[in-house]
Amino acid sequence: MTKPRRLALVIVAFWLGVMLTLACSVAVAVFSVVGQETGGRIMQRIFPFIYTVSLVCPAAALALVLRQAARSARRLAMLAPLGLALAVAACNAFLLAPRISAARKAMDAADGAARDTLTEAFGRLHLLSVWALGALIVLALAYVLMEVLAPREVRARG
Repeated sequence: MTKPRRLALVIVAFWLGVMLTLACSVAVAVFSVVGQETGGRIMQRIFPFIYTVSLVCPAAALALVLRQAARSARRLAMLAPLGLALAVAACNAFLLAPRISAARKAMDAADGAARDTLTEAFGRLHLLSVWALGALIVLALAYVLMEVLAPREVRARG
């Protein structure tokens, strides 16, 4: 395996670790200790870091291995999870996150039936965000597995 591919694999493994730590440890601990309302506000402070990592890591990994992968259709296909992850991360950071933030502000300012409607809208957006994080985890894991389990001749060629 070439040095750029090794570095790309380390970057994606780091990114996967960040996402799994957030989903399986940080979020669970925060919500169990401080409850849903305060927990949501704490997580809102953490998400910009996650969005940045989810944009930078797959982009860096792609930049490292794209030139080499262009020589082989099989290698190029192995990069599909990174490209798709970058698209999902961009949608999450630039389209979904601002809507979630606006929905939270509107929900906090409303009362009565309007708050209930806004809470439902926020819940749908939050669910989409959770699904996006799940998709990013699956895509990062797919890249790691494809790289690690690639046939020996594909790994050797770079």
